[in-house]
Amino acid sequence: MHHLFLAAVLGVLVSPLAPALSALGPGPTGEPASGVVTSHASIQASLDRLWQRSPSWRAGLRIIDGERRVVIVTPDEVSVLEGDRRRPFDADLLGEATPVAEPDGRVSRVLVVVNVAVIEASYGRRFSTLSELHADLDRVVAHEVFGHALPYLIAGNVS
Repeated sequence: MHHLFLAAVLGVLVSPLAPALSALGPGPTGEPASGVVTSHASIQASLDRLWQRSPSWRAGLRIIDGERRVVIVTPDEVSVLEGDRRRPFDADLLGEATPVAEPDGRVSRVLVVVNVAVIEASYGRRFSTLSELHADLDRVVAHEVFGHALPYLIAGNVS
């Protein structure tokens, strides 16, 4: 079993996303922003598309209160801890969600890694349209957030 390295998580939460975590502005539709933040332009564009196009996405993210957050990063921003050995994030994975648990097991943050580089490389090899790239990225983001991060946040605990 491997875990995303916690120091990388804490580093991500402290910088460069700290302003976004403490003071989220309005979302793309003028409503309060969801509890999902990123500093990556392509991932932010994906979040904006999902927010604009999907009532289910908006409804699901309204579950997250002001204390809970999903932080989405790319593989170059984290490392993986296996035992006492660190290694880079698996280059073949499209994404992964990991809860950031407090000592008492409470979860108010989930770190999601989305491998944008792999998705973009696949797009380039297939000579796909830009809309296909966007659709693929949107599917990975939606899967990781809805399928993995939200259940951790709704449960509120890793136990």
